This record gives sequence, C-alpha cells and structure tokens, in this order.
Amino acid sequence: MESRYKAYIFFKSGKVNANFFQDISPSHIHLKLLHNKEVEKMKTLIGISLVIPVVLFGAGGVGGFLIGYMPSTPFPPDQSISAKNIVLFGGYGAGGKGKLWFGGMGFGGGANFSASGARYVYSIGAGGPLLEYGKWIGSLVRISVGTVAGGMGENLMRWKDGGDTTKDFIEGTSQGYISIKRDSFFAMPMVGVAFKLRFVNISIYGSYLLAYSIDGWEFDEGKPVKNGDDKFLSQWMVFGGVMF
Repeated sequence: MESRYKAYIFFKSGKVNANFFQDISPSHIHLKLLHNKEVEKMKTLIGISLVIPVVLFGAGGVGGFLIGYMPSTPFPPDQSISAKNIVLFGGYGAGGKGKLWFGGMGFGGGANFSASGARYVYSIGAGGPLLEYGKWIGSLVRISVGTVAGGMGENLMRWKDGGDTTKDFIEGTSQGYISIKRDSFFAMPMVGVAFKLRFVNISIYGSYLLAYSIDGWEFDEGKPVKNGDDKFLSQWMVFGGVMF
C-alpha cells in the first residue's frame, strides 16, 4: 500500500523480511540522517512557511525558522529500543488581524542510536495548518496558545552487514539498510511566548505531540509488522525560533 500521508522527511531503502529484529552485527559506517532529497524537501517546507504570512496577511504576518527537541520515542515490538535526544528543524508562518492568527508549521529530523548490538536511524517529519490565539503584553511580549494538525511520517532504519559484490546484491546478501515505517495523523497543542526585538521576534514554544496511525508499523511494501500494531505516539516537544 502506498503511503497515505505526505511526510516531509523520509528515507528510501530495500526490501525487508520478517527477520527484521533478529540480531545483526553492527557496522562501523557513519549513518547519515538526511539525504540530499530530504534536505531539499525541508528547504521547500521552510520556504512555504515563510511565504504563507506574506501571501495571506502582507506585512501583518511573521515567518521564520525553528529548531526543536524531542526527548525520546520507543519502538515495537521491543519497547526497550528507543531513539533519544531527537533534534528537529522546521519552519513556521502565520498572520492575521487581531488576536487570531492562521498559518502553517512543519518540522523534521532524526537521531542515530545503537541497541542490542545493532545500529539504527530514526527519522520523523510532520506538517500542517496552524491556528493560534495570542495577545500582546505591552509592545514587546506576545503570549499565545494554538495547535497544528496534519500528517506525519516516521521511519526506523537498521544497518545490515553483508557482502559488497554484484552477486551479493542479486542474492539479497549485500550490506545496506532495512526499514519499517509508520504514517499517522497528528495534532500538536502549543503554548508560546515571543519577544519583539528591533528587527526580529524570538519565539519559544512548548508543545505536546499526539499522533494516531490507522495501519501501525509497516514494511516498505505495505505489509504490516507482526507485533508492530502500536498505533499511538505521544511526547512533549520544545521549539525555539527566529521570526521576521
């Protein structure tokens, strides 16, 4: 089955089988978080977030860049496998007349980690429309509450040791990545404070991610992962950014 929701960060990999979670000898190669295509997708996302307030509200809107942090996320079927200290990058754009602002927000990132003698790469990407209610305290500080809702995609990749010849590739014994994925709907309530400086606003957000997947974890070809029917994800996150 094709991915039902568009994710901003994802990874491509080969076919996998039911032995995904068997112990595989670790590789000493460096695991890259972002390939060129994923970097370009994130640039596009940030660009859209910057354009939204200008198109909708002219000079009344703001847009900028975000850096975020997600403490951890566990994986089935062994909940002891967990990515930690996940760094996120993204974009934000919103504007309006009065206290109610509309716009969009997106973020993506990932983490390398090791568990049970194997090496993994976790990636996450999400984005959607934003609704925010805010109030200025004086002329320099704005407090706000809001929510973002939309589509989210996750990938968990594992490095598989093997041969490096054409024969190894044809016989399925070559080195490379194997992966599982999960597509979800998400909503993320947020509270924020922005400080107005001379040319920019410095914003800080606290948020809580709530996601639900219809299908749970799947292999690349769409086959469900046995014992991988974990359909929920919830975790707190923080973001900081510069708005123009």
